[in-house]
Amino acid sequence: MLSLFRRVVVSAFLTAFPAMSQDVAAPSMANVDLETEEGKALERYQQAIDRVEMLGCVLGTMIRLEMKGRETREIVAAMIVRMNSAPPPRMLELCPPDYRKTFEACREESARLLDRMKTEKMDDEQFDKVFKEYCNRCNEMNAPMMEKYRLRERSSLFFRMLESKVIGLNREERMKALQRMKDDLIAGKLKIPGESEGMEEETGLIR
Repeated sequence: MLSLFRRVVVSAFLTAFPAMSQDVAAPSMANVDLETEEGKALERYQQAIDRVEMLGCVLGTMIRLEMKGRETREIVAAMIVRMNSAPPPRMLELCPPDYRKTFEACREESARLLDRMKTEKMDDEQFDKVFKEYCNRCNEMNAPMMEKYRLRERSSLFFRMLESKVIGLNREERMKALQRMKDDLIAGKLKIPGESEGMEEETGLIR
């Protein structure tokens, strides 16, 4: 089950805090002049998405610490419940419509998986297959927006930032540091790697 556990760690917050949809046509970040009004608007969307994605990193790490040593299915269930109740509506409202649409689509997929876990008897092999299919569906939905909003390259920055905040700390200290990061992200106080100065004031993200 080790390979499944790795998928839980890597995929759980990504499928709950996604990126996708082709319904709302918008240019890629790479193809827009950020000095134009269109570019500035897209940059604000990028920053709002970054905060949601960073919150996913923090929550995923907290859950793994809280549930260290627990059964894989318990961790998956906890991930789904926690991720489906986050982020706060205000954070999502600042994200572009296509991102929000996919967030809801993956949240529905997660709810269906959780329902199957509660109602169906599955051995480890069956569960591994079901969970893999779930991850594949969400990853397929996410793929266009991962490119559109450069989320693959951004995620490496998020993880480096996260590591810098908790390196050298014991479990209790890590949980406290992660809780502070979570609270500051939701309040709009935590600066994200690559984020423009004053983004908190511009977006009014607080609360």
